[in-house]
Amino acid sequence: MSVIQQVARAMERIAPLSLAESWDNVGILLEAVKPLTSQRVLLTIDLTPPVLASALSHPNPPSTIISYHPPIFAPLKSLTHRTPLQHTLLSLAREGISVYTPHTALDNTDQGVNWWLAQAFQPFRGRWEKWERGGGVVHLPRPVGMREVVQEVKRHLGVQTVNVGTSNPEGTVQVQRIALCAGSGGTSLAEQGGEADCWLTGEMGHHELLAALASGKTVILCGHTNTERGYLPLLREKLLGELGQGWEVDVSEVDGHPLTVQ
Repeated sequence: MSVIQQVARAMERIAPLSLAESWDNVGILLEAVKPLTSQRVLLTIDLTPPVLASALSHPNPPSTIISYHPPIFAPLKSLTHRTPLQHTLLSLAREGISVYTPHTALDNTDQGVNWWLAQAFQPFRGRWEKWERGGGVVHLPRPVGMREVVQEVKRHLGVQTVNVGTSNPEGTVQVQRIALCAGSGGTSLAEQGGEADCWLTGEMGHHELLAALASGKTVILCGHTNTERGYLPLLREKLLGELGQGWEVDVSEVDGHPLTVQ
């Protein structure tokens, strides 16, 4: 069995691809013709040029990169070196490195990305209720002030700032039911989070945000990948457990949120 097939089977046990959203592109997205045989896997949220450079320059390059977000999403009409994405894919194929993407399968699995995001509210003894798809709700045993909620979210995500919107900016806001969805959760929260008084996600469209505030929701936006990246160390441990002895799984040190606060 090839290395990428071994990784794919292990990932299937962690996050079955049947859990992915119908619009998503998941699984083996690039299978090298002459694959490396190293038992090393690199985890990243996005397959960016810095991630490519770090993989190729490593003394023991990975045979597989697990990119949480699918690098191939919109249809490719060509494969040339004219764009960074196509250059990355061609370079990986040439060097024998395959690519696997779990994305929403990893969001929707038990103890997946959305579950991890909900752990921000463990200090309040929140109860996690997972939706079948696209997130879930944390039920707090008592109303909690937004200042406390925001502090715990920032602590859990390891960020200094988040964006908060409320329909009552001058008053004291307390919340007890927090609907959340990692990444870009506007659509899922609008469809399933109607009974919650607070929405937590990475990003929302402008008009989605306005509609949420107009309906009385408090919204916390943390930055798309900030709601996902902290899960990678947990995925590393799960994958090591599935692959067994002799494997090395690393989290990329150059993968990061594309925006900074200045």
